Amino acid sequence: MGHPCPRGRYLVLAITFLALSAAACSTPRRNRAEPVSTTRVEARPASTVPIGFVALDQLASLCRCHSGFDRLRGRHWISKGSARVELQPASRVAYIEGDLALMREATQEVKGRLFIPQRFAGKLESWARRASAPRHRVSPPLARVEPKPQTKPKTTRRRPSRGQHLRGMTFVIDPGHGGRDPGAIAPNGLREKEVALDVSLQVDRFLQASGARVIMTRDSDHFVELRERAAISNRNQPIAFVSIHANSHTRSGALGIEVFKAMRQESYTKRESSALARALYRRLETVSPHGDRGVKPSPGYQVLRYNKHPAALVELGFLSNWRESAMLDDADYRRRLARAIADGIADYGRSRAVTAGR
Repeated sequence: MGHPCPRGRYLVLAITFLALSAAACSTPRRNRAEPVSTTRVEARPASTVPIGFVALDQLASLCRCHSGFDRLRGRHWISKGSARVELQPASRVAYIEGDLALMREATQEVKGRLFIPQRFAGKLESWARRASAPRHRVSPPLARVEPKPQTKPKTTRRRPSRGQHLRGMTFVIDPGHGGRDPGAIAPNGLREKEVALDVSLQVDRFLQASGARVIMTRDSDHFVELRERAAISNRNQPIAFVSIHANSHTRSGALGIEVFKAMRQESYTKRESSALARALYRRLETVSPHGDRGVKPSPGYQVLRYNKHPAALVELGFLSNWRESAMLDDADYRRRLARAIADGIADYGRSRAVTAGR
């Protein structure tokens, strides 16, 4: 066989060179100064922001507010100057400068950040604008004061203060449950024994400020037997015995305040227990916005059954109802309840003093 033609060999080499050049031209050139990245590109994680919600810290930044988390109370907060809003995770309750507000949807907490519904975020923006707006106080024009002719001062008889009506009177206040007995527990974790003790201690302070002597069956978180509570009342012979509780029911729609009166007593004491219960209820129904459940005979509560003195048991509301449990978790609402109970006790004490001809 003969050797292949040199021209054919050169032609094959030329075609190969042209093919390689075309492939090189079709590939985008990379800047030689730019290093080739060898890092593996990972997929970006999905967003953790709930749909239809706004992060509280992001809202605070937009509104030029401060925000944080109160570990002691378990609440997130946002503040503008002296104004403050507090919110709880997984709750529809918000406290705007101490006033209770309800959201249509519950808040959500994701990795320590609180997210609030967009509609409520709009309300907080309006609140922040109002809180930052300067408040101008217009002073009234000064009136010309004409000198009065000097006359002899009148000697007026000093009226006795409100507190002097309760001097020398003894009352027994009984905070329900305590210690190992938490009582009813609300969906938000609020326990009956805590509500009863806080309100009772405030009633104690109000009555003592009015000159009364107050005996507490317990003043801390410990348990006292039911008959011992009645025995404390019988030993001290008070004008009145008031036991303070919070209610609960299997039906979450139940709500309202009610007062129970002692029934298994002598006729005179039984009448006085009814008068005490009515005095308490008249004051309490002005505080609760959820209607009334009235004054009812005791179904056999031991603290009333074994009590030899005028006695009543107050149910401040239903912890099983989400709306009332949120109200009972509010310090200002509990203070108003305590004030109403103290005023009801004072009303009954003054009526007893008038009856006795004091």
